[in-house]
Amino acid sequence: MFLLIVSNIYAQRANEFKELFHEAEFAFFSEENYERAIPIFLMLSEMEPDNANVKYYIASCYLHMMGQKSKAIPYLEEAIQKATEKYVYGCGTHMDYLGLVGAEVLAKLRDVGGNLI
Repeated sequence: MFLLIVSNIYAQRANEFKELFHEAEFAFFSEENYERAIPIFLMLSEMEPDNANVKYYIASCYLHMMGQKSKAIPYLEEAIQKATEKYVYGCGTHMDYLGLVGAEVLAKLRDVGGNLI
């Protein structure tokens, strides 16, 4: 009985995470409404603190928001430390391509990620 209850709670939490993630992705990609997406991604980060993908999206939101770029760096650092080499390279390349991060930030990320970027 106890395992059934725990299993049920875990399934509900996973569904809630998935629904919130889709809502945040919609605000981010479809609406380009980063101010709407950021609180949802921050909530998701509290739910799954080791999720590198969520950390990347938080950083990306901050990079798109006027005057918030400095808030992105800790989230990028966390994403780099928790992600695979291929994922980190893709994120760094994407942000560089979009012009969201300058050479100074990329250098800092290279320091954190070693030879990942």
